Amino acid sequence: MRGQSDEVSDEASDEASDDLTGRSFGERSGRSSGERSGRSSGEPFGPVCLNCSTPVHGKFCSECGQEHRATKQSVWQLLGAFFSGLFNYDGRLVRSVRLLFTKPAGLTKAYTDGKRAQYVNPVQFYLFTSALYFLFANYFPVPDSDMNAKANANANVDLSQEEVVAEVLDRLPSESLPDDIRAQVILPSGEQDAEIVELSGEQDAERIAGLGGEQDAERIVELSGEQETETGAESGTEPLLNLEFATFDEYLSHQATLPADQRDNRTELFVIQKAYHLQSTYSDGTSIQQALGKEIFQRIPQLLFFTLPLMALITKIVYFRRRDLWYIDHLIFILHAATSFFLLLFVQDILELIAHATTQPWIAAITAPLGLAWFGHYVVSFRRFFNDRWFKTLLLFSITTFWQSVVILFGFLVLLVVSLLQL
Repeated sequence: MRGQSDEVSDEASDEASDDLTGRSFGERSGRSSGERSGRSSGEPFGPVCLNCSTPVHGKFCSECGQEHRATKQSVWQLLGAFFSGLFNYDGRLVRSVRLLFTKPAGLTKAYTDGKRAQYVNPVQFYLFTSALYFLFANYFPVPDSDMNAKANANANVDLSQEEVVAEVLDRLPSESLPDDIRAQVILPSGEQDAEIVELSGEQDAERIAGLGGEQDAERIVELSGEQETETGAESGTEPLLNLEFATFDEYLSHQATLPADQRDNRTELFVIQKAYHLQSTYSDGTSIQQALGKEIFQRIPQLLFFTLPLMALITKIVYFRRRDLWYIDHLIFILHAATSFFLLLFVQDILELIAHATTQPWIAAITAPLGLAWFGHYVVSFRRFFNDRWFKTLLLFSITTFWQSVVILFGFLVLLVVSLLQL
């Protein structure tokens, strides 16, 4: 009996071994046939994760989170994965923007409470919006906001002050002119000739232009200022920098004649050399202002990289009694505030461009109320995030904003010096 039962158990074990061997072989052969037959890229592929070799039971790997798909992807799937990672097609970006503006401090509190999979990472969110704004502002700069003045300037290109006065006189009857001015422009025959106008001064020019309307008076004043600027530039009485010598080489020659203890040190030599470089590179104050403004604008992201963590540190110091809020919580709050500010600037720039393209100034006027609305939203977010009464919120908000402004001002001064040295 025992021998018979041993034979039965041996046969059962052999059958189980054959069954497992066949199953394993079938899986391997099926896997190989799937690879050879070009299985659809949308079907799960293989019993383990292709990234970390962890057994997979479902659509995603429980260890690394990679989607369980075939090794071969189509072009559309590759592009879809790229844009999904960039713009968060899964809805996190839209959900984050909506919560950021519809519920003050709601996004920050949700993220710090652990709801992180539903929203975009604060650092990624900030980097995306800031890069979007700076790229847009760099390639689509906002024109002059004073469209009326620009239109008047375009309409009066190459017109002198006298020509504008003559244009006004052509439109006005002689009876409407004051006696002292009419005597200068009326011929003995009684005819009016604007070409022989002899103005006794700018006051007469403004009086004549004022008779034609407020727009003509503004044109006279603008032309008067432009002529004074051009006269000063042509006379050369107002150079860009008041330097003692004409060139840097002359300055060095003079330094060589001085005793060693009276010569300028290396720092002074560097500053003076930079001054002569600016004098030779830029003709007037306007050109150097434009170049400096462009250099500063390009370096603002670097400034924010250092100032935002310091701003979060200030809020941590002001609220040092809040043991439940760590520094990272303050940093997330500041990052979300900066993100909303860049989105505001992006919308404001779009409105400015639309207003300029359509010549509708009222569209550009919307930007001011939007800025005030953002500031109010920030104050409410401040109160809700720190969960204080209004009086305490406004007091601590004022203290925090003051010291943050000091940090930003100091950083801007450093940025100004660095940008000036890079010109």
